Order: sequence, then C-alpha cells, then structure tokens
Amino acid sequence: MSTFWTLYWLGFIGIPLFVFIASKISGKDSGFQRDTSHIWVYQRSGAKVKDATVRDVWEHNHPGEKWAQHQENQFLGCSIFLSIGFVAFLAWLAAEILFLPADRTGLRLFWQIGAPILGGLSGGAFYGIQTYITKYKSGFLMVLHILALVVMFTGVVGGLVLTFLKMDLPLSHHWIWLPAGATFLFLILGSVTSGAKKKKAGKGGDKLENWVYKVMEMAHHRWDLDNVKTIMAFAAYQVQKGEYDWEIRDQDFFKETQTLMLDLVQGRPISIQTDEIYRAREEVIKALQTFYFYSVDKIPQFQLHPRIKKALKK
Repeated sequence: MSTFWTLYWLGFIGIPLFVFIASKISGKDSGFQRDTSHIWVYQRSGAKVKDATVRDVWEHNHPGEKWAQHQENQFLGCSIFLSIGFVAFLAWLAAEILFLPADRTGLRLFWQIGAPILGGLSGGAFYGIQTYITKYKSGFLMVLHILALVVMFTGVVGGLVLTFLKMDLPLSHHWIWLPAGATFLFLILGSVTSGAKKKKAGKGGDKLENWVYKVMEMAHHRWDLDNVKTIMAFAAYQVQKGEYDWEIRDQDFFKETQTLMLDLVQGRPISIQTDEIYRAREEVIKALQTFYFYSVDKIPQFQLHPRIKKALKK
C-alpha cells in the first residue's frame, strides 16, 4: 500500500481502539463499586444502612457537581491525549520507515497527520454504524454482515502486514471497500425488511423500542438486550437522582416520552417486536413514567400534558 493508505488504515484501526481503551482507563462505566470509607445511615438512629459507592463518595466530596459529567470529562481528556499520542507516533513512524515526498512539505504533513486522522474519523463512524447489527430480524443477513466484516478486517490487517514486510499485495487494497460497502447494504436491507414487519404489526411498538435504546445508551449499556429489566430499573433510579438531567432536557427526547405516555393513557395498542424488550415491558413502562414525571416536575421548560393531567385526576 502507499504511504497515505498505510497511515489511513492504521488510523482507522488504531484511533477507535484507543478511544475504547480510554473508556476503560477513565472508568466511564464505573462508580458503583463499594467504598467502605463512607456509609449510608438512618437519619434519626444513625444505624448503618449500607456502604456508599465510589460515585456517592465523589459526589459527597464535590457538592454541586455531577459524577456523569466528571466521568465524561475524564473520558474525553483521556481519548484526546491517547489519540494525539498515537497520531504523533504514526507521524514519527512514517518519517522513519515509510516513503514521504521530501520536496513537498504540505503533502508530507497531510500524509503524516491528515491520513491517520481521516482514518480514525472514518473508523469511528464505521464502528458506530456497526452497532446496528443487533437489530437484524433476519439471521441470514446477520451472518452475511459478519462474514463481510471478517473479510474486510482480514484484508486490512493482511495488507498492513505485507506492506511492512515490503511484500507485494496479491490484490489492490481498494478491494477492502467492497466488503465495507456490503455491510451498509445488508443494514439497509435489514432495515427495510424489519420496517415492513413493523408496519404490519406495529402501532407504536417501534417508538417504544427506540425510546428504550436511547435510555440504555444514557446508562452506557446500549444494545445490552440480555439485561433490559435491570437496566430499566437502574435508569429509573438514576433519573430520580438527577443523573440524566442534561440528557433529558433534549426537546425531542421529551416529546418521544410524552407521546408514549399519551399512547398509554389513551389505551392505544403497542406491539413490541423485540422479545427481550417485550419480556421487560413492565420495567420499561415504569421507567417511562419515572422519566416523564421527573421531567415535568424538575425541568421548568416541560409541562404536564392536559390529557395526562386529566387522566391522573380520574
């Protein structure tokens, strides 16, 4: 491969990988481990209720600040630091062992710095889109999608290895775009076929499922369909503590929540297609109600809908 594409594919693989590592280093999903330095007690008797969590202790020591925002800042800082370090390493690597145009400074810098950054941005977008693989209704399309990913990454890694071994590639590296494009095609086909099924049996189920996925993302457990009940109960608890105040201020999310509440109040049928969400429907409804009533109670810009207010009076 040429120097530009070598650096591009290294960035495509490396930068998203370092972002993932940053999420682990910063403890983005942590905070619920026990911290024996503090305990919860009954206010009157002072008797111990339970040990505090790491999150509880941090919020106690930083009044007025949010743990979620603190973790997000750590994650972003760590991601930027590791990504910049990786790009700097690739720039040094290119200068040491790869061919760079000596007489064209601008082009040389673009290859050294721009190529891995473009690769990293492309890789991040590509990996993000691949999370939709869990929404396939067709097992056949899912298998084809997985095979296309295997072929693509085999081509990328194989091409990079052969390039550094200074061996000719048996095929042009541009063929890598073929299985990459195939994954998008399979996702579109899967969306079209599942959309047709939902249209026949739908009546609001797709709206509820989309809402569930957004709440799971807030709880940093997106697509973890094996634990929907636990995640919904956890999210309902967290929103009451004010952990999601920033996310639920979004006007579109509130409208989705209110629309679903209206569907429930008016007795409209909701057909849920995802088995895991259907089995957790009671927890989902409880979480939906908790999110809605917290929003109208704590956020001034949101008001209780007249129809829901009327139903509560009855």
